[in-house]
Amino acid sequence: MEIEVINVGTKPIYYLELLVILPEIKRDEHSIGFPLRYGRIELAEIQTKADASDVPIGAGETYVFKLADSKVVAWEHARQKGNYPQPKRVRLHFEDLSFGDGTGFSGGVFFPSLIPDAQS
Repeated sequence: MEIEVINVGTKPIYYLELLVILPEIKRDEHSIGFPLRYGRIELAEIQTKADASDVPIGAGETYVFKLADSKVVAWEHARQKGNYPQPKRVRLHFEDLSFGDGTGFSGGVFFPSLIPDAQS
């Protein structure tokens, strides 16, 4: 499985997290899934700033998420152990995106908030 992401914005993306949900595969009545992450995990906290070692997905650039061979082997083991079918569909859920400058999105909400502070 590969998922191609294109930064169509004007700001670099330093952190991106998507959740891949397998809606047909259930454990305890809940669909199972796994995260796909680009960038340093500390950048999931939107207020964390990127540093010189962080490499962004620049404006107009593409990044391709690919499952590591070890993840594929782990899935096959779990699938056989849990008697799960091969998934036919996947659902992508947007989790977090950081521009590395203290702004970004978490759960679809822009941070810092665009709503003026009530005390200002």
